[in-house]
Amino acid sequence: MMTFSFDLISDLHVDTWPRFDWTGIATSPVAVVAGDIAIDRNDLVEVLTHLGKNYQAVFYIDGNDEHTHYLNNLTYSYADLVSRLEQIPNLVYLQDNVVVIDGVAILGTNGWFGFDFDPTIDPTQSAQWFQDKFSITGDAVKTIGKMAITDAMYMINSVKRLQTHQDVKKIVMITHTVPDPVLISHDINLAGTWRFNAWATNSCDKYMLLILRKKYTPGVLDIIIVQ
Repeated sequence: MMTFSFDLISDLHVDTWPRFDWTGIATSPVAVVAGDIAIDRNDLVEVLTHLGKNYQAVFYIDGNDEHTHYLNNLTYSYADLVSRLEQIPNLVYLQDNVVVIDGVAILGTNGWFGFDFDPTIDPTQSAQWFQDKFSITGDAVKTIGKMAITDAMYMINSVKRLQTHQDVKKIVMITHTVPDPVLISHDINLAGTWRFNAWATNSCDKYMLLILRKKYTPGVLDIIIVQ
């Protein structure tokens, strides 16, 4: 098995940049882009197209920012997003698409929010905070919570299938949301706040830990989780 490496790009938030230029910055032939690139869809397409010119391949998963203007209708949001991404050369949208390179399988999902990342923080109040902040409906918040469960199950089911694939020796799991609350619990601006629970879902954390403990992956040599 050959050595495989990639550049990891995430949370660019190019809406706040005066100009985005990745020319000459690439350090690997492949880039993994883990979401929150831009709120505006035209900006997102422009950035991903530009990255596609600087890499042999770009593997992308969306973040919550990409859906900011469409949170009340995620079905439409995803349909529109996919139709735009399909037009970008050298780009693979990782949701529902697993890439295998030199024995390394790369799969990804957004992850979304279950508003229960820290079970000691009231999830109902966390969900209400999110609803108020983005001025969305209660049904939209419930849909986001369901998406979090769906994304977590997609990852675990994908790993279960990949572990028996004869060409897969390692698995790299990409999520936009944080896979473990320990990773952000040190942030004094987040810890103990309702906003903390809008970084991921307890279900995602639970399933990721099961994967790490090899309960679902007896045939895989190594698994890496990246956010």
